[in-house]
Amino acid sequence: MHKSVLVGAALALSLCASSAVCGQSPNEPEPVPATRLEKFLSRKSLLVIKETHFIGAVPGLQGSEVRIEALALSAPGERERVYGVRLVRPVTRKEAGEQSGIIDFDELDSLQGALDHMLRAVSEAKAPDQSAQESVLPSVEFAFTTRGGVRAALVQTGRQFTCQLQVSRAAQDGEVTFGVGALGRLRSLIAEAREKLADLGAK
Repeated sequence: MHKSVLVGAALALSLCASSAVCGQSPNEPEPVPATRLEKFLSRKSLLVIKETHFIGAVPGLQGSEVRIEALALSAPGERERVYGVRLVRPVTRKEAGEQSGIIDFDELDSLQGALDHMLRAVSEAKAPDQSAQESVLPSVEFAFTTRGGVRAALVQTGRQFTCQLQVSRAAQDGEVTFGVGALGRLRSLIAEAREKLADLGAK
């Protein structure tokens, strides 16, 4: 796996927490940190070490994608390390800039459980059922939102499904739409990221 270690001064990282991580313009007011990762990045007068490990990418529609990275933050002389996952929607020709969001390590288990539930719903809806007519099947939305504003959703209309992943709560163009076939890959990559973070010391 690709690994990168980035070191920056606290001022640069506080800007990263609001713009590079959350997709916010530097001219807008800084939001109150909602995650442990954001709180760590927003600390002042501190050298922060950001270690990232690329896990994989989920392909979206019209050439879009979401990159999944394992993320570990630390500071020299401190025993505490903070862990989580970073989701990045790279720049495309139709969209102005990169958008990203972060999820704390302790939320990954709940996210995996939500994705498992969505996958079961897809499997059950596609199972043959002679008693159910297409016209009477319900329209249902399944959605999971992290404390940092990352939102994974599955929209069911009859036997048709659409998946959506909102990587940034601060940007309207931070959403990626993808087919139901990519939902399993998203779940697998989140599981791989959890394993990687556990290897790095996350508990």
